[in-house]
Amino acid sequence: MRIVGELRLPSAGMRGPTPQEVEASVENARRMPRVIPMGVYRYRSHAEANADMDRWTVDAMVARSKELARR
Repeated sequence: MRIVGELRLPSAGMRGPTPQEVEASVENARRMPRVIPMGVYRYRSHAEANADMDRWTVDAMVARSKELARR
């Protein structure tokens, strides 16, 4: 058996997000439009899930470009 390297554990425990990081994340989420309709989705394959994600992304891009064109 051959061992390469060694396991190193974190020195002090997991660091949680600071209040400023949480606020920045919430602010980013408020500015971005929802791309995926709310709900629970079950797929038979990754290909089906990827196809839906691609469709939702393209729909959001088209809606955003129309919104920008109206300005």
